Amino acid sequence: MGSKTKRIASGSEGTQTGEQARAYYSIDAAADRLTIHRSTVERLLHDGTVAYFRIGRRLIIPADSLLRYEAFLLSTVRQRTRVF
Repeated sequence: MGSKTKRIASGSEGTQTGEQARAYYSIDAAADRLTIHRSTVERLLHDGTVAYFRIGRRLIIPADSLLRYEAFLLSTVRQRTRVF
């Protein structure tokens, strides 16, 4: 009969970036996504730039909060970029 593997649907198939969509990010995962250091993510959280919540000792970052920050960064870059 062969081995049986269950596939759990995550609802993330067909994302445009090729990455799996997440509902939440850990600090390390957020740092990887933004390609910045973990301590920079911690600073963004603690100064209120990116929203988060705690579960026990873990800091959890909602995906929409991280996506808003990415959008802010992109809009800042676009405003500073001149087209000649």
